[in-house]
Amino acid sequence: MKIYQRWKQTAIHNKALVLTGTIVAFGTLFYVGVAIFQYCLMEKSANLASKQTDRMIGEMEKQTQAMQNAANTSKNAVKLAERNIQTTQEQSRLDQRAWVGATEMNPPSFKDGDITVYIKEGEKNTSFGVNIVNSGKTPARKVKNKQKITAYPANAKFIPFYPPINEREMSVSVIQPGMKSILYFGLFDDPLTKEQINSFREGENILYIYGEITYEDVFGKKHRTTFCSYLDKTLSKTFQCQTYNYTD
Repeated sequence: MKIYQRWKQTAIHNKALVLTGTIVAFGTLFYVGVAIFQYCLMEKSANLASKQTDRMIGEMEKQTQAMQNAANTSKNAVKLAERNIQTTQEQSRLDQRAWVGATEMNPPSFKDGDITVYIKEGEKNTSFGVNIVNSGKTPARKVKNKQKITAYPANAKFIPFYPPINEREMSVSVIQPGMKSILYFGLFDDPLTKEQINSFREGENILYIYGEITYEDVFGKKHRTTFCSYLDKTLSKTFQCQTYNYTD
């Protein structure tokens, strides 16, 4: 029997049930389709939102890195500027500061026959002097000095030695720019003997003339200058020592 004939013979209430079931089935399929469609839209929107969020995070990271780079560049520029300022200030101080140093010996003069000598047998008033000058552009303040003239054995290492000095009684002075001065060394306690003179001529002993100058520049920085010379065997010349000639 064909489906159409069977349908005609079906009771009305059964037809109603079939139609209702069919409508419900189509409705269910429709809602399933709608649900699937909504799910797809939501998933697509979620993916799109995720991509947009990733892009935003990426942009923010780029901006953050750019800001960090700019901050680092700024810090480096500030440090460079500070170093340049410090260098300029230091160069200015070096250009303007005081420079105190010994320039030459100022020895006594005696006649030994036809020769002029710096020390002589029987002479007690044998005092050496050293010329010093401030070659800087500003005054040297709180200038203090100590000096000594001493004989060392030729085979002994030169080590500067100064007798104890009372700092309160020590002379303190100011040396103006271009100002020259002379530091005088103490006299020998007794006249020089022939044996002493011969020991210098023969090189058994060496007569050292040395000293130290300390001072402060106008910027408040402390400085120290040392000098040392020794008497030649001819007794008519002096030479600088290989050590203890220093300035800062």
